[in-house]
Amino acid sequence: MTPSHNKTNLYYLFWVSTIILLLIISSIVLIPTIAQNSALNNTKLKGMWFTGMDYRTNPKEQDIAKSLKRLSGLGFNTVFVNVYPGCTVYPVNVIINKVNNDLFCKHDRTYNKRDILGEFVRNAGNLKVCAWYEYGYMSTYANPIYTNNKSTALVNSRGGVEDSKGHFWLNPSHTDVITMQKTIISELAKQYPSINCVQYDDHFGYNSEMGYNKSITSGYTKSISDYTNPSWIKYRSSLFTRNVVDLFSFARKLKPNFEISISPGDIQSSYTSYLQDTISWASIKINNKPMIDNFIVQIYRSDMKTYTPVFARQATKDLINTKAKVHIAISGFANGIDLTNNTIESQIKFARTQGFQGTALFYDRYFKFDNTALLKSNRSIILSS
Repeated sequence: MTPSHNKTNLYYLFWVSTIILLLIISSIVLIPTIAQNSALNNTKLKGMWFTGMDYRTNPKEQDIAKSLKRLSGLGFNTVFVNVYPGCTVYPVNVIINKVNNDLFCKHDRTYNKRDILGEFVRNAGNLKVCAWYEYGYMSTYANPIYTNNKSTALVNSRGGVEDSKGHFWLNPSHTDVITMQKTIISELAKQYPSINCVQYDDHFGYNSEMGYNKSITSGYTKSISDYTNPSWIKYRSSLFTRNVVDLFSFARKLKPNFEISISPGDIQSSYTSYLQDTISWASIKINNKPMIDNFIVQIYRSDMKTYTPVFARQATKDLINTKAKVHIAISGFANGIDLTNNTIESQIKFARTQGFQGTALFYDRYFKFDNTALLKSNRSIILSS
């Protein structure tokens, strides 16, 4: 073999060795990262709600920090913080027709000069903080959007502004209400850039007894005497779905990584009673991404006898069959009864056999003050995959 051949072989061996070395280094660096990302993507929801009742116990910031540390230690990964219990817990000014509408809960002493949401963010640690808009389109008479413009309210067939339960609703299709909803979420994005999660629940819609406003009925040619008429429900639900798509498209433009969750009640009654067409929402995409990232279905029952039949309903099965991310929401206090450890364990396990993925519990004050032992004893349930 000539010297030139030796040089060629050495050159070849050098580059082969270098490539092998680079591949080894890459595997050491990348494989754990890939595994970590995969684990994050596959992490199931383990959430807890913090309601307005939690705030009204007047906790200090160190109390909030202690609660969040406790939940993290129990294996939770998400907290849903009520940011809209009829007013906003952070400053929001909605300018409509040059009139300032102040939505901040500044008159509630609980929020006076206090940034509740900021305290949660500061003390969250590894927990995801999700802004929960509890009232959705349900409202109070004190809402300045209504006080400055009475036409923003939905009306019933008699022209009244309350449903049979005495609840009052804003019209999702009214331009002032649309402005309000978009301003609320844009202010969240601006004031709390670290929050990338928003959640709405069964109030994100309106009672099907309502919606007899001329602006709504003018596009409907059939009889509207019976609010339970399937065609009339479908018509108003379709109008509302347009509002939902518009609002969430706006949210995604603000922050493409916004995670959007909906927490309906029973799927069928959510449609017929509150015009939430969650089945169709599960198939809607915005910029090639599901419009709704998580469906957290509230099935609040005090025993398995009343709990399991809900899963046999066709609407529940249809939502699961959409292949959307569907999770179970369980209350530790249902129908006036404290749930036992065994009941909560059975409900979580049964939901998972039906295709439900994660778990969210309602709400923290109940578990913190009345039944912390329950959570500790069920730690393996919350943590289980």
